Amino acid sequence: MRRLLPFLALGALLTAPLGARSSIGSCDWTMYGRDTGHSFAQSAECSEINALNAGALRPKWTIPTDTPVTASPSVVGGVVYVGEWDGTFYALDAETGAEIWRFAIDDGNSTGFGRIVSSAAIAEVGGKQIAVFGGGSTLYVLDTDPDPAQRKLASICLDPRDPVADAAERCVTSQADIEIESSPSIITVDGETWIVVGHSVHNRGDVGRTGVVALRLDPADWTLSPVWKFDPETLRTYKPVGGCGAAEPACVESADPLTHGHGSGGGCGGVWSSPAIDLDEGLVFFGTSNCTQDGDPPAGEVYGESIFSVDLRSGAYNWHYSPRGHNHVDDDFGASANLLPGNVVGNGGKDGRYYARNYADGSEAWTAHPARSGRLNTDFSLGGIIGTPAVGSVLGSPAIFAASAVGTPFEQPFDSGGNPFDPAALAEDPGRWLSLHAIDAATGEILWRSVSRQAFGAPTFVEGHRVADVSLGGVVFVPSTFSLSVMAIHADTGALLWEGQLQGAPSSAPAVVGDSIYLGTGTTVPPFPLDQLSGIWSFTLAA
Repeated sequence: MRRLLPFLALGALLTAPLGARSSIGSCDWTMYGRDTGHSFAQSAECSEINALNAGALRPKWTIPTDTPVTASPSVVGGVVYVGEWDGTFYALDAETGAEIWRFAIDDGNSTGFGRIVSSAAIAEVGGKQIAVFGGGSTLYVLDTDPDPAQRKLASICLDPRDPVADAAERCVTSQADIEIESSPSIITVDGETWIVVGHSVHNRGDVGRTGVVALRLDPADWTLSPVWKFDPETLRTYKPVGGCGAAEPACVESADPLTHGHGSGGGCGGVWSSPAIDLDEGLVFFGTSNCTQDGDPPAGEVYGESIFSVDLRSGAYNWHYSPRGHNHVDDDFGASANLLPGNVVGNGGKDGRYYARNYADGSEAWTAHPARSGRLNTDFSLGGIIGTPAVGSVLGSPAIFAASAVGTPFEQPFDSGGNPFDPAALAEDPGRWLSLHAIDAATGEILWRSVSRQAFGAPTFVEGHRVADVSLGGVVFVPSTFSLSVMAIHADTGALLWEGQLQGAPSSAPAVVGDSIYLGTGTTVPPFPLDQLSGIWSFTLAA
């Protein structure tokens, strides 16, 4: 039987009022990264936590779950929304942890990790407050009302296989790992509600085309329909019949853009990360997965591990940047892109580097090398920057906070033959073995490093409060996966302010609202013994 009771706030749970949901406020954490630019930053006005009182954080409540929670919570109107690996999505009272409602997804496709790893986006559309997230290979739109007439308002299968030959199999069951690990953005484009999200087939060839999809949500009848789908392997955009303009030579019209090219593809265009969107400039940025295919890509095609820019309205290709040629070292872009000041986009990779590229043409703004790669075996790495960095400030200047994972001293995979040891790994920059790195957002200079221990999840920045016109400095919350804790680090100095012990390994980004933080636990990575308690956690300031 499922255990879903807060064991640190049971008395409060028994008397908690579970009323109607509240409207979305300016301080709510409505999506992965908090905004479409993935700042992972909360303002001082929206958080009571600061560098002076972070040490007073204490456990608020804990919800044990049967399977890991690696998605990041969204916190809106006093409600926490998050899903777990077994496919259950929860709405919990943010104050007590009491369950308000739950929803079990009906997608049965196999996945590489959990059935829900996608973080939910919350928005008000058509007079309803909705939650949108990926479960398996299906995108779900739910009504967040505690007692709705119908919980599931809409869903759409993004499985790229043949819709005719595999009609009984698509989004039901599969031998291929077809999944939405990406977290969606809900945006307004020319008065319409659009949802932008990535998906993948977990490197498997000859399944179908993956990439980024823009969908139109019609609240009149709660239907989802494709606007465009961008294929990173071919640099083509697929649209419904009649959707391509004369000035779009790489646009392909299809009766079903979502399954166009079914049965083909090298599995190299997967998008595990969440696309970053600049609404003012009308641009979408994202990185692609690693690629297990052998040999060079066909002429005119691109293999994985690249950063892309496409047009928001048309889905048309703008540019891409590939740091290296085709390889089997698994240095992909699992972290999501960040929008930086000065029309620059940045993306951290599993090679331990952070790449800053100019919006206009993808040319280099700067490149930093704060962390070590984590190459273990062929097509398998655990190092570099896996969690999306946060964007904040150090001593008043824009900065990036990147947490790194398990670095190794290997230049090539350990099973590649010969001696893969890299002497420069120890001598060139010993600081790369540390695990939290502050980077100047204008130059790429490493400002400081901190021993926060290795992290798979994204850090979160809380803006520094001012007292008597003096800044206290910001706070960076880091889900420290390998110490089974969440840490608060001073943003100006890298000093440890507080550590909250968890009974499971966190890979979920902390969401910070008011006086509390929220995150999930339950990472399992063989051969590391991280299969501890899975659950949802909250900490708050002591009275």
